[in-house]
Amino acid sequence: MLSRYTGDGIQGIRIADGLSNSSGRVEVFVNGAWGTVCDDSWDLPDAMVACKQLGYQAAIAVPRRAFFGNGTGPIWMDDVQCGGFEISLSKCSQPLLAKHNCHHSEDAGVVCGGKDTRVLFKETNRNYTYLGN
Repeated sequence: MLSRYTGDGIQGIRIADGLSNSSGRVEVFVNGAWGTVCDDSWDLPDAMVACKQLGYQAAIAVPRRAFFGNGTGPIWMDDVQCGGFEISLSKCSQPLLAKHNCHHSEDAGVVCGGKDTRVLFKETNRNYTYLGN
């Protein structure tokens, strides 16, 4: 599990329960608790921001529907709308919320990458290589 602490309302971000250190369910640390991000509107620009915030060069894939398993704790974010250029998820248009219409079966995931990162996808059992800039 890779985590990194940030500023703003989100004190930390990590990816958990992935197939490698560069993939997993997106979790954010807010008010002393780790929670998840709902996959409603979760897309490549959102994943790009999460991956860059964790120190990766890019997002390779955007697994949805709790691909990496259901998280626990609060669902801190829903309907995230990033442009892909933000420095953290907290800078996107839906940073944190008190209400949402999600369940942990909708937890968002990411597959992050950089130069020559190998990723094994469960569903197809094939290796993919992302060659960064």
